[in-house]
Amino acid sequence: MHVADRVAGGAWSALAVRAGASRRQRAGRALLAWSVIVMAAAIPTSMSAMGIAFAGMVAGAVIALTPVHRVPGFAAGLAFAAALAAAGIASAVLSGSWRSLPQGSYLTSWLVVPLAAVAFADAAVRQRALVALAAGLAVNAAHVITAWTAGHGPGGVRVDGLVGGALTQGLVAALALTLCAALVARARPTPTAVVMAAGAAIALIASSSRMAWLALSLSIAAVFAVRTRRGRIALAAGVLSAGIGAAVLGALDPSRANALLHGRDGRWYIWRVAGSLLADHPVLGVGGRESFTHAYPPRWQALIEPLDPVPREPRVLHAHNTLLAFAVEHGPAAAIAYVAFIAAILRGCWRARRERPLGWRLIAPATVAWMAAAQFNHVAGRTQTAFAFYLLAGCALALAGSTGAGAPGAGAGAVGPAERRREGEGPRVADAAGDLRHR
Repeated sequence: MHVADRVAGGAWSALAVRAGASRRQRAGRALLAWSVIVMAAAIPTSMSAMGIAFAGMVAGAVIALTPVHRVPGFAAGLAFAAALAAAGIASAVLSGSWRSLPQGSYLTSWLVVPLAAVAFADAAVRQRALVALAAGLAVNAAHVITAWTAGHGPGGVRVDGLVGGALTQGLVAALALTLCAALVARARPTPTAVVMAAGAAIALIASSSRMAWLALSLSIAAVFAVRTRRGRIALAAGVLSAGIGAAVLGALDPSRANALLHGRDGRWYIWRVAGSLLADHPVLGVGGRESFTHAYPPRWQALIEPLDPVPREPRVLHAHNTLLAFAVEHGPAAAIAYVAFIAAILRGCWRARRERPLGWRLIAPATVAWMAAAQFNHVAGRTQTAFAFYLLAGCALALAGSTGAGAPGAGAGAVGPAERRREGEGPRVADAAGDLRHR
């Protein structure tokens, strides 16, 4: 047995063990798989660890010559990156300033989707990643509880998470709770599922994020819509979730709850200013995020200051809406390309929904949560939140069998007849701590 097999636990039924695999391929796939597991643990806890894990994923895929281009969404993601790069280069040439080039995270973070899809083709990797995510959420929950004990807590005081601010923590928690709701169907969830849900719930409460509560409510409605196909049940579940969120906000952060009820939100001003800038630059945008931050204050003074003499966010980093942010920074084509990327992922899971429904049951509510949050913040522009959703999207593609399956030996992620039989139609969905397959 090779060293890579011993390190990985010898559990590479779909990922690393195939006839003719070389030591280089085995080592590369082991690095890819363990980097995905590290990223799952780092999402609620450490931005630095996420970056290291992403580098390990890319290195592992390159070492193993993994055919990630076969994963649904890869071509659309590449087109999205190309649209950003083309707009940035054109703006840089026209303006003579290289600050118009897109951020590196814009161009590369989407790669987590195909890389994770290939790694999650192995059930053992999925299981270990879920345990790692639950552990990370538990560590973050301990941090939140410690902060509350030290003097933070009810009374309008929000607690930031280990990996970022309150908004980031809230959305990561909402996505984790969506994962639990989409894939846990047993009356007695496993300890991993309980720890994941509890840690995510504590993080969501601590964030006081209205955006995250809205995203969770809509995703819960989507979970029931996909699973039961009954609109009334889905609507009731969504309303119940929203009611719980409103009650929690009202009890712990009454000022934010009151602002929500009366529609007071600085985003209205931000969207108006960003829309005005987009109207002036309808093709290439203003030329990147740095250009946006420079152009925003004078436009705010011209449009908003006469309307509201009370200063309210006269300087922001982005448009607080993902699609609007891409459009105003790099042109409408970039926003359209991003929508096409998300649509390609959905299509990959939708096509396999009859044979492998788990992928669709996960990606549908996760995308609902993601796009709902994207209307109120530039979630795709934050690496912390982008990696969280992209990891779930990769898991959904793996559960759907959309990892570039082909003939035996076609590459990592290939799924043969035996694997398909093991994941065929079944009466119930596995719990979140298991291998996430039908049994």
